[in-house]
Amino acid sequence: MKKSNKNYVKRITSLIVATVGCASMSITALNTFAATPVSNASIVAPANIIITSTENDFVLKSGGIFECYGETNVPVGYTAYVSVALQQKGSSWSSIKTWSDKGGSNAFVDEKYAVAKGYSYRLKLTHKAYDSNGNLIETITKYSDVINY
Repeated sequence: MKKSNKNYVKRITSLIVATVGCASMSITALNTFAATPVSNASIVAPANIIITSTENDFVLKSGGIFECYGETNVPVGYTAYVSVALQQKGSSWSSIKTWSDKGGSNAFVDEKYAVAKGYSYRLKLTHKAYDSNGNLIETITKYSDVINY
């Protein structure tokens, strides 16, 4: 065998050994990870699987009027839903006004509401995605920043 062929065979053999070694280490690492017990508290669920984007806007205007906005976007073929609840803080948070919209790949609420002085306010937004059969696929709940008035 020529010297160049021997070098070629050596390189190919080294490459095969390295590939098999890496694959073996990867399988060992996966088996170790899979065998490691995980408590429910540490499981991280992926978000926004179907819901492509969510938005909210919460602005206090003069005279104690809040502008409340929420939007949910999903791909074509799914149905978007958004619920916007204006909440007031007393001894606990309670919803004083709720609006919702459902339909198509975009659902949004854009409303104004006058509130009383001396309280803290926030929006609770519930974003949902439904499949073409009307089955609920995903729900995301978010809260706006708190505004004191």
